[in-house]
Amino acid sequence: MQQKITVRNLALISAFAIGVFLIIYYWSAIAYGIGVLLGALGPLLIGALLAYMVNILMGFYERHYFVKHLKRFGNATRRPVCLVGALVTILGVFSLVIGLVIPQFVECVTMLVGRIPELGEKLLENETLKKLIPASWQEWMVDYQVKLAALNWEEILKNVVEFLKSGFSKHLGTITGVVSSTVSAVWSGILGAIFAVYYLARRDQLLSLMKSLTDRIPKPKVREKVLHFARLFNETFHNYIVAEALSALTLGVMCYIGMRILRLPNPEMIAALVCVMAPIPVVGATVATTFGVVIMLAYSPLKALIFFAMQMGIYMFHGNVTYPKLVGKKIGTPGLVVLIALTVGGAVFGLFGMMIGIPLMSALYQELRNWLDKKEAAGPAPETDDIPEVIPDEEAEETN
Repeated sequence: MQQKITVRNLALISAFAIGVFLIIYYWSAIAYGIGVLLGALGPLLIGALLAYMVNILMGFYERHYFVKHLKRFGNATRRPVCLVGALVTILGVFSLVIGLVIPQFVECVTMLVGRIPELGEKLLENETLKKLIPASWQEWMVDYQVKLAALNWEEILKNVVEFLKSGFSKHLGTITGVVSSTVSAVWSGILGAIFAVYYLARRDQLLSLMKSLTDRIPKPKVREKVLHFARLFNETFHNYIVAEALSALTLGVMCYIGMRILRLPNPEMIAALVCVMAPIPVVGATVATTFGVVIMLAYSPLKALIFFAMQMGIYMFHGNVTYPKLVGKKIGTPGLVVLIALTVGGAVFGLFGMMIGIPLMSALYQELRNWLDKKEAAGPAPETDDIPEVIPDEEAEETN
């Protein structure tokens, strides 16, 4: 059977190839434009992401709020009560974690700073460590210990004040940039929280508007594909968030049990911190482990080493055993696809890209699998060795 390629198809293929070339060639400018656009839409996107996460807990409350008794009262008050309940629950959890972590962390850092001379003396008095530590390091430690013991805090404070007076003007640009970035991030978070509350309060109206927009798509096949992908993305994103929450809870429980078995201090506080930081891709586990190591150092270097080894073992077990079972079953995506989503999403859109990249890649992966399954079910394509013939569009229409 001879294949026919029309001039229109060649034009579409050429336009696609030129478009890909232009995107690759001008990618830096395109990425900059996307960054500016995302910066402007940042609060809206943050609000949408927060609203989606809160909506999962809110939906759980709505499904159990006076569904059997006092139905009229439940229908009248379900939305505002469940929205407030979900927000209070999330804020309560974060307030509890902050209340546990911050005071204890400050106390442990203060204790650690005060014990540095004592730790130095113990290290220098230990004969085994003396053999392991080079002589130059030992001399540096002795000199550092002597200087630390002879510190004049009044002189240090005076030098700090002088540095601030003389160096403030020199570093004014850097300080202004840091303050501006911090204020901008905080303001974006506040606006995002306000938008999230608005989204949740007007959820039905927004869903109705989105349905009206999709109904405006003229071609039924295109409309059905858009709705199918939206449902698939929603299901995948929902399952991903639930799986991440279960994964973080599992990590926190394993950390708490491990610290209890090894008799390490502050297991409740560190386990709560691990549980909260675990859903943050890449950096969450590192930050939680670093905080834990610093806190353990306030008690002894051995406890810090034991805690670090325990955490590495827990993360390895979780990454190879529990995480694939929790997240893999929920989103049905291979680990390689998840890794690609984290890498590409983080490189292009930062932390927001990491969080959105995994469910988006999962939805695309599911679509690709469904398409391949349909092709396999339809049977193999007919083989042909004929060279395609290019014909004008008018002849192609007459042939059809």
